[in-house]
Amino acid sequence: MISKGLNFLKFSGLRGRIWLGIVLIAAVQVVSVVWLLFNNSIVRVASLDTSVSYQPLAKALEQLHDDVGSYAAALRTDILHGDTANASSRNIIREKSLIPGIANVRKMGHAFSDLAERQLDSLDRTLIAIERVGQDVDQWFFGHAMDAFADSATLAYYASEREAFLRAKLEMLNRLEKQYARHHYALREDIEHALTTRLNTIDKLSNRSYDVALVAGGTTLAILLIGGFRIFRRRRRSLSQAIDVLNRLVEGDTTGNAVAADDELRPIIDAANRLSDNMQKASEFARAIGDGNVDHDFKAVGENDVLGNSLLQMRQKLKSINEEDAKRNWSTAGLARFADILRRNDDYRSLAGLIISELVKYTRSNQGGMFILSEENGEEQHLELIACYAFERKKYLQKKFDIGNGLVGQCYLEKRTIFMKKVPQDYVNITSGLGGANPSSLLLVPLKVNDEVEGVLEMASFKEYEEHEIAFVEQVAEIIASTISNARINDKTRKLLQESQQHAEELRAQEEEMRQNMEEMQATQEQMHRQAEEMRKMQENLALEKSMFNVLMEYLPDRITYKDRQSRILRINKAKAERFRMSPEEMVGKTDYDFFSKEHADKAFREEQEIIRTGQPILNQEERAVFANGDVTWATTSRIPFRNDQNETVGMFIITKDITQLKRAELTIRDRERVIERLLDGMPVFRFTVSRERLVTNIWKATALPALPELDSKRLIDVLPEVYDLISQEDLDHTDLICKGVLEINGEKEVFKYYLFPESALDGVFLGFGLKQ
Repeated sequence: MISKGLNFLKFSGLRGRIWLGIVLIAAVQVVSVVWLLFNNSIVRVASLDTSVSYQPLAKALEQLHDDVGSYAAALRTDILHGDTANASSRNIIREKSLIPGIANVRKMGHAFSDLAERQLDSLDRTLIAIERVGQDVDQWFFGHAMDAFADSATLAYYASEREAFLRAKLEMLNRLEKQYARHHYALREDIEHALTTRLNTIDKLSNRSYDVALVAGGTTLAILLIGGFRIFRRRRRSLSQAIDVLNRLVEGDTTGNAVAADDELRPIIDAANRLSDNMQKASEFARAIGDGNVDHDFKAVGENDVLGNSLLQMRQKLKSINEEDAKRNWSTAGLARFADILRRNDDYRSLAGLIISELVKYTRSNQGGMFILSEENGEEQHLELIACYAFERKKYLQKKFDIGNGLVGQCYLEKRTIFMKKVPQDYVNITSGLGGANPSSLLLVPLKVNDEVEGVLEMASFKEYEEHEIAFVEQVAEIIASTISNARINDKTRKLLQESQQHAEELRAQEEEMRQNMEEMQATQEQMHRQAEEMRKMQENLALEKSMFNVLMEYLPDRITYKDRQSRILRINKAKAERFRMSPEEMVGKTDYDFFSKEHADKAFREEQEIIRTGQPILNQEERAVFANGDVTWATTSRIPFRNDQNETVGMFIITKDITQLKRAELTIRDRERVIERLLDGMPVFRFTVSRERLVTNIWKATALPALPELDSKRLIDVLPEVYDLISQEDLDHTDLICKGVLEINGEKEVFKYYLFPESALDGVFLGFGLKQ
């Protein structure tokens, strides 16, 4: 027993040598398998690194690109509209998307190359610059809030300054977007290059496994040749088959298989055939993936085929990436296509048919319609069908939907997308020449921008819409809504611009008429001399003229009114508004019938219509005004017509000076004079006035006094020399002005005693009484 074991250890005999060969072959196979397992683990780690590091980084980079595009689009909309309507949404994008997005990319940025990391730094700086543009725009609008009562020059300066600032910011935004795109594409190319490098590494590792298998096979072949030549000469035919298989594997030829004989070498030949087949399939699969053919047919040998399963996982990840890229490219190309269509013309109604037709075709739908919110005045808002594609006649006839009525109205009311996979049987029918059928899915998308809905898109299809198609339709709807909103804003802007130009023309005509009126008023109103002189100077500078006009309207105590041809109030100054206890805006459009008695309003209306008809002004007319509440006032009024460029009277300028107090004082003085005259009427006395020019005026005599000589408008020194000498003294004492003089009456000289009283309101004017002695 012991001797047999020793003989076996000496490898004597056929059996010992067979076992020796088996042991050696097993050792070689174990070493090769261990190495292959180790190599396959490296392949698996590389594949896992590809799926864990590069794919999330690529997705994060693309998401950041989309967020930057959304932020830039919102900022561009604010710049083009000249407001900060999207400031809040931009801040939300910045806080919730941009800042976390760039941080996430930087967190995974170890996968970038050194050059790409510099590109990432440049991309970060570019993103900060884009955010700074948005902050500059917000700060500018915050710091340049315009007063609603600013004059036209200030508004024009503000508009030009805003246009220059926004144009510069828009150019900077466009330049930064292009710069960002360059950095983004450089980083994406770097990721694609790294991914290709990883795939090449996996391919090399696969080839290395192939080489190890060849080495193991060669070693096994050497053992079999040496042992078989000495042991199995009679098995030469079987051995030659095994040698032929192994020789082909050594030479890299895996296209043919050997026919194994039914002997001890059959398992070896079968294993070699299987190894050859597996290596050939793995190599072809890796080569096909390297060429970009991810649909190459390949199956793993089994659950324990590490290399095969790793290659299948890698293919699945690559296919997922390609599908996402295809969907993104499809959406991007479609958005660019429809944006180009909408840029051709700002009349969205003329392009609606083309848009809905192209959208149905692009999404491979079967029907489509566009409903727009009506803008008709005097009617309740409703949704109107302005374009459709492949609608049946019954559906087409229902062109209007009330808000909240039907799915279209409900979609508008809820401001969100409605996607139905089960369409009601009688809702819509897709028909052709051969018949009709219900669609499999229905999609209604609101045309929404800035949370304002402009209409609804309705689409139907036999196929079920995918999520990226729904998202694409929503983006197209947002572009269409933005176009519709911009078109409506442009229409309103054009109308406002025309009205503004018309108002500017009217203002220039009014200013010219005002200048003429002020010049005429200069001759009639001494109190307005300073304003008339300033108006003459304001002709040299239009801005100063308008400013002074505003000061005049604000602070002039006299009441100023502008009226149209129908005597309706166009504008009043502050003094008149305060008199009626109303704001200037509240009085615009009203007439005298709203404030005065009917008698006074009728008289004023007749006079104003006469001015409109003749074009002749009425100056310094003293009027007694009776208000609707019974108040009575006195005023001097000047009504001056103003004309347009065709010299047509289009209205009038009215300035009213309140003389109620003066009139009351005058009436009081008259009453007192009548009392004094009645008291003095029985005395031989007469009254007279001495003017600054030393003329005798305003002669009155009592009935008890005989007829006086002609004194009225005579020189004082000629008719009353004693009075002249009295008031001509240098040190005149105004408290005691009494003198005597002789006046010839009816040929007789009569002695009069004169009493003189200086007029306190009129410097140099005296009131005198002559009492016969």
